Amino acid sequence: MDHAWDGFYTGQLHKSMFSSFIETTGNWTLTYTGTPFKNMRYALKSDQGQIKVKVPYWNAGAYGVKVNNKVIAPTPWDTSLG
Repeated sequence: MDHAWDGFYTGQLHKSMFSSFIETTGNWTLTYTGTPFKNMRYALKSDQGQIKVKVPYWNAGAYGVKVNNKVIAPTPWDTSLG
């Protein structure tokens, strides 16, 4: 199905999905090789365990985290974490 048409070229909208397996213990840092996505969704499908995900962004901005459509309040800034 064509989603875009500019008079000559057609285009399709694409939803990129990147699946991976990780251990459900510890902390993980995700580093993107290009500009991070405006909206990104992460899903943890596990019966047990937990993880902490860190995504370094190249610009200073305000970012929010939602879990099940509920906004999670930010934690206080801790300079000892780096």
